[in-house]
Amino acid sequence: MASRSQKLLAKSLAAMLSAIEIYNKPDFKYREEIFSIIAINAWELLLKAKWVQMCLTSITRALKPKSNKRIKMRKASCGL
Repeated sequence: MASRSQKLLAKSLAAMLSAIEIYNKPDFKYREEIFSIIAINAWELLLKAKWVQMCLTSITRALKPKSNKRIKMRKASCGL
């Protein structure tokens, strides 16, 4: 079974390939705009995959606090 970061990485690759495929179609209207939107989405997925890979323990701690106190952002981040 693939991890979360591997799934996000696969989605990122699929999104970037889709963006390139759309950009290479000469008859596709608004291809530059659609390319940029899908390419930005691919970069976002790639960044999330790297962040999940590096900070999985911090995410788990941030999502499941031991007390009802509010979590401060500097405690929840992993220091990227």
